[in-house]
This record gives sequence, C-alpha cells and structure tokens, in this order.
Amino acid sequence: MPRVVPDQRSKFENEEFFRKLSRECEVRRRAESLHGGPGEGGERSLCAALRLSARRGSDCALFPQIKYTGFRDRPHEERQARFQNACRDGRSEIAFVATGTNLSLQFFPASWQGEQRQTPTREYVDFEREGGKVYLKAPMILNGVCVIWKGWIDLQRLDGMGCLEFDEERAQVRACLSYCASDIPPLGGKRGVR
Repeated sequence: MPRVVPDQRSKFENEEFFRKLSRECEVRRRAESLHGGPGEGGERSLCAALRLSARRGSDCALFPQIKYTGFRDRPHEERQARFQNACRDGRSEIAFVATGTNLSLQFFPASWQGEQRQTPTREYVDFEREGGKVYLKAPMILNGVCVIWKGWIDLQRLDGMGCLEFDEERAQVRACLSYCASDIPPLGGKRGVR
C-alpha cells in the first residue's frame, strides 16, 4: 500500500509542484463562479473564462497543457489508434508540457487498483461527452498525497488540458488506514489489548 503524508491537504496546497499541476482547476473554479457554477455548460464556461482572461491581458498559462507521450517513435496515425485503445483499456501516459512532469495514468476507481482490470466506466473515460475529445479521470497517490487527475485530450492532435485535484474523501480513508497500520496505539488504549 502506498504511503501517505500526515497532512495531505497542506502539502497539496503549499508545495509548488502541486500548485503548478492544479492551476487548471483554479481557472475552472473561476469560470464556474463567473458563469453560474458547474454543470452542462461547464466546459463552455471554462472556455469563456479563458477568452475573458485573454482579453483582459491575464496570464493564460494558468491552464496546463497535456500531451500524450506514448509511442513517440511511431507515425501519428498509429499513435492516435494506440492512445484510444490504451484509454479503452484504462491506462495512458501523459505529460504536463510546461513542467515536463510525466504521469502513467490508470482510469479506474481507486478501489480497483491491483485487481483484475475491467473496462473503465464513462466516469473515468468518456469519448461521448464532446466530439473529437476524450475526457479522463485518474485517481492516484502522488508524492504521498491522494489526488485525482482530470482532463481531456484531443483525439487528432493528442494534446489537451488537465490538472490535479486534491481527493479529500480518499485522503481521509488513506490517513485512517495509515494510522491503523502504524505502531502508534490509538487514543485511550493500548494496541493489541483485548
């Protein structure tokens, strides 16, 4: 079981590494507040916020660009087919362009890790949400912090946008599991006493 740090939220919010990789989410939250919250028009709102930001001269580099990094030595058409097949199998390799951070993603609920793989659900791999793109979601533990990578990749260009979000629910479960597995006795009692 991968180890988690004691105060995951603090590490996620304060380390530069996580701040850089989560900026797309900040833009998304700004777009939702500008345009009435998340929902059906969420992506349109996000795009509108980026256009508004560009008109105002704001830094649009807050929106991390993602690229598919698999099979770089193969022709582009073959890479497109391999990327789509890998997504359907529940995995892919991507990189954050600005930082050069490479991630090997698995598009399954965290509870499936290490189990017999099945086809990922639309919650994790969605080819139908918008034509020409695939929307992806991958939970993981990165540098001791429970996060979810969320983003989309254009099926023709093999690039897109994405970010990391802190996974509060999973962080609490992992922290509890870490505590239970440690040698620290629980409050008010001794470990192993019945």
